[in-house]
Amino acid sequence: DRQKAEAEKKRGGRSGFRELLGEAQAAKLLDDRTAEQALRDLEHKFAEDKRWLAVPERDRERLVGEVVVEIAQKREKEQDEARFNFRQLCSEKLRGQEKDLPPFRKLE
Repeated sequence: DRQKAEAEKKRGGRSGFRELLGEAQAAKLLDDRTAEQALRDLEHKFAEDKRWLAVPERDRERLVGEVVVEIAQKREKEQDEARFNFRQLCSEKLRGQEKDLPPFRKLE
């Protein structure tokens, strides 16, 4: 019974901590930061929060690191998509204009 109670407490602590990370992500506290920077900033902001204290430090570091990596991957994917779309737009607009060069090219 005691082990079940401890396991339930851990699960509850982690879910509360994930809520806290969701709030931090919505407030843009995790954007453009390394895991260490994000952890330090979150600790300053949420040090007295019960959800922060409910998770051991090692788990906090791991969970914050996972979220920071996830955000970085999402941002990189969005940038890749934007870069691809821009190149596609440029190639569509410039297609067929190879012979009609801009005036500064004709001077050379």
